[in-house]
Amino acid sequence: MIGAVIVIASGLLVQVADRDIEWFDAHPKERAETLKRCHADYRLAETAECQNAEASGSRDLMRMFPPVPQPKTGKKNNAQHVFQCRSGVRSVPDCRDG
Repeated sequence: MIGAVIVIASGLLVQVADRDIEWFDAHPKERAETLKRCHADYRLAETAECQNAEASGSRDLMRMFPPVPQPKTGKKNNAQHVFQCRSGVRSVPDCRDG
């Protein structure tokens, strides 16, 4: 019983960083310095501050490479359409055109 209470109590402790993801978004130079320190020591990599800097860096990377638009073929070949045809939601004639 005591072991369960300790496990529950330890699960409630969450490390909070002084600098959040938005702060690192607004301060790219400091983010780069923080990431350099975090990548040099694996113990630091698990801290909340390093994780926030990593998340900010990932956001920045996504802004640099926007998603590539898929070509329009005119066919209904998206996953939702296929699922609806296979599950019987769509009628058979509608499922033959894609």
